[in-house]
Amino acid sequence: TIAAGSATATIQVGGNTYTDILNYEIVENIPYTLELTLLGPDGQPTTTLAKNTQGTVQAKVTSTDGSNTPVVGVVVNTSSTIGSLVPNGPALSDSNGVATYTIAAGSAIAAGTLTANVQIDGDTFADTLNFEVVNAVLYSLELTLLGPDGQPTTTLAKNTQGTLQAKVTTTDGNNTPAVGVLVSASS
Repeated sequence: TIAAGSATATIQVGGNTYTDILNYEIVENIPYTLELTLLGPDGQPTTTLAKNTQGTVQAKVTSTDGSNTPVVGVVVNTSSTIGSLVPNGPALSDSNGVATYTIAAGSAIAAGTLTANVQIDGDTFADTLNFEVVNAVLYSLELTLLGPDGQPTTTLAKNTQGTLQAKVTTTDGNNTPAVGVLVSASS
């Protein structure tokens, strides 16, 4: 390690403050990277899970030789300070270089940290991801354009009308339709 440091960012949205800290180090050469991603019940990247829901944790290992080649068959160790992970222990990276875990958020409203590490050729590579479990129902919005024939499309002929359909569901894992939600659209 040549040097080490940290970067902090804070935002305020709707009266809530969100902070993230990134620890880093400067080294001569990094032959591999490990990147953590948290996916919500809707399969989209997130840093927030609603209580009593499940998400997916992906730990991706790639070569940094310029090819970004996935590293297959390495043991990835992942842990979380809140919720519970399945498997509860190491997992192997697949053909895409990804070790996959399910995380159950649990009922505690709190912030936590996902941590993953992998050893390759005697070196350890690690990543962390901060996330929070909130006491809220989170929603997903899906827009679909219907052509004059009522079929989904992304193209309309000149001087024809289509219908924009907005589907709002909860991201509780059941994709329950949300009733009474105001949707504003513009074009």
